[in-house]
Amino acid sequence: MKSVVLNRTMLAGVVFALFCGDVMAAKSGDFAYAWPLATGAESSAYQIEITPEVYAALFDPELRDLEVFNAADEAVPLQAVAFDTQVLYHEERVNLPSFALPRNADDPANDDLHIQIERDAAGRLRKLDTQTGNAHAASTHTDYLLDASAIDAPIESLWLQDTNTASALNAQFAVDASDDLQHWRTLVDAAGVMDLRQNDATLVRRQIVLQQAHAKYLRLRRLDSGSTPGAGFSVEARLLSRTSVQRPGRQWIDVPLSAQNAPATNAPASTAQNQHPPGYQYLLPGALNVEALRVTLASDNSIAEMSALSRLGGGAGTQGWSQRAHFTAFRLRQDGALLSNDEIAIGNGLRSREWRIEPAQALSVPASLSVAYRPDRFVFLAQAPGPYRLVAGQRSERRGDAPVNAALMQLRAHLGHDWQPPLVTLGARETLRGAAATAAALPTPEPYPWKSWLLWALLVGGAAAVGFMALQLLKDARLPKP
Repeated sequence: MKSVVLNRTMLAGVVFALFCGDVMAAKSGDFAYAWPLATGAESSAYQIEITPEVYAALFDPELRDLEVFNAADEAVPLQAVAFDTQVLYHEERVNLPSFALPRNADDPANDDLHIQIERDAAGRLRKLDTQTGNAHAASTHTDYLLDASAIDAPIESLWLQDTNTASALNAQFAVDASDDLQHWRTLVDAAGVMDLRQNDATLVRRQIVLQQAHAKYLRLRRLDSGSTPGAGFSVEARLLSRTSVQRPGRQWIDVPLSAQNAPATNAPASTAQNQHPPGYQYLLPGALNVEALRVTLASDNSIAEMSALSRLGGGAGTQGWSQRAHFTAFRLRQDGALLSNDEIAIGNGLRSREWRIEPAQALSVPASLSVAYRPDRFVFLAQAPGPYRLVAGQRSERRGDAPVNAALMQLRAHLGHDWQPPLVTLGARETLRGAAATAAALPTPEPYPWKSWLLWALLVGGAAAVGFMALQLLKDARLPKP
């Protein structure tokens, strides 16, 4: 498509007519920090993806103390971008076609296994026929060949499902990768999956983390001697969502422990210290859109029932907390393999800054917490010449809503319905007012009450004058008359 850039003067006039009353009066020097923006190719609008460093500088939980200024130190129209989170979730999970590969459990090196593979022009597997000539056919194990050739993105993890089997899922797998079905490399030496349920107790681990693997074909090698999964066995790939101009990528960050041994929020005040284990509090760099949690116990062969709670921030004590998930965390080590609980899905994005983990049983060491979130995106119009810079952190001023979407509709009418503003790069942070921009204002000293003192002086002086006049009248009344 031929690139077209609208006349900036005309575009600015359209936006000014809609936005003239909402421009923020503050200057860039009133904010805490600034980041220069590398815009690259010329465009009428650009996208900004907020980084953890910018989140940490913001004071307003709704991100309204964020602005973009041009070279003339004037705020340009800026608006947050809304993304369809349901579409993003659907795109991240892909069902992988799987093909059974029988393998002899007693002597895998001498298996007489003949494989006939049929692929299409794109490399996708159409058909796979296997035939073994080993006499110990009854002792064969079943591995699985997974076709990931249709995926053009790194794979974050595999999720195993076995819906039709009546027995519990408990297996050990190794994962290999190949691009030609001949040369294989090992991605995971050993990983355990399980789905054990008894009464009210549940231990579920269906995820095998691959650390951003990128390969056309994957092979699941069975390491234990368990039974072959049933006909309902399937494998899904969760893709590592990369940053692009179409959508923000999903990112994981470790959250530091900010306080421990705090009273539990779901225990009565009179018994919180004596009967209920304390909770642990974690502080995120900002009010992030959290989608999933990863809670990891510190000790091997440990298990604990837990609740995850969050609040936006600003509350005191145990006020304002809401429960987001209830789950069982475990960390088991068997024959050198480590089994731990899956990540905990939160939903379609929940903006919170403070998180708590409350175990039902006391822990000797606090659990570690990681969160997955999607960075917020903003679009600004290139109003007046650059360079442009992003500023953040202000206690009193708040940005108004700019109708940037109206301008984007004009742009997409010329550039196509799927056109997106280019994504800019943030430079090194510059300190403006620093922490003083978000600090509470010092109390203004009370002025000297000179008006009150003047009033009292007039009252006292008037009273004295009245008294003097009264004395004079009494004195004159006592004098003898001629």
